[in-house]
Amino acid sequence: MWHAGTKLRAPLLWITLAGLALWFLIVPQLPFRYVIDVGYEEGYGSDLPYLQDFNTAEIDNSGSYRWTSGESRIVVPGVGQRPIVVQLDFGPVSAEVIQLGPHAVAIWSGGRQLAELPIDGTGRSVLLHIPAELLSSGRLVLLVRSETFAPPGDPRVLGTPLSGVQLRAVDGHLATPDWSALWVWLASTLLIWAILCIGVGDRQTAGGMFVGVAVLIGLAAWLDRRAGPLALGRRW
Repeated sequence: MWHAGTKLRAPLLWITLAGLALWFLIVPQLPFRYVIDVGYEEGYGSDLPYLQDFNTAEIDNSGSYRWTSGESRIVVPGVGQRPIVVQLDFGPVSAEVIQLGPHAVAIWSGGRQLAELPIDGTGRSVLLHIPAELLSSGRLVLLVRSETFAPPGDPRVLGTPLSGVQLRAVDGHLATPDWSALWVWLASTLLIWAILCIGVGDRQTAGGMFVGVAVLIGLAAWLDRRAGPLALGRRW
């Protein structure tokens, strides 16, 4: 059985934590592209929990989407502090919705209004350039604000339909990580070390299992970046 002091002084622990910290600093510099399939609730690329205060998912001939509410939020942690480009795909609406519903939607971030977009029947894809100072915490938070309406016989409060969200980094800029996420991962790794030390009596076996878990954590951080070309729509 290991003594507590021996466990905390183990070189393997601190080498692994330092390696993970270095990797978490490197990962934000990798090509970054992320696609959120709005209305797709399960699996890789799902819109949960990134979309908050939206209505339930719907699907029609053009694909899946969600209606916004009076103030809906798009929250993506782990982006890092760097300039990014966000593409928002708004779906088409009927003439009845144009008559009853909002005529514009405003996009806010960090207390700053980034754009006010008119709503028309055809839908549109818009590009928003998010400066690094609005990502000081390393996470993206966008507010989608508009007037709302309630269709006859429908208890929901609706704004405008959103069908897609895409993010990509602006090339040539260094990024700082999401510090809160980094510390959570390192603390979780330390907790895993403590659990293995208590549950596994053999030091060598516990060390091997710990390194394996650390590699999986680093791999998960890398896989969470979708690198590749991004088909961007019309710039607003």
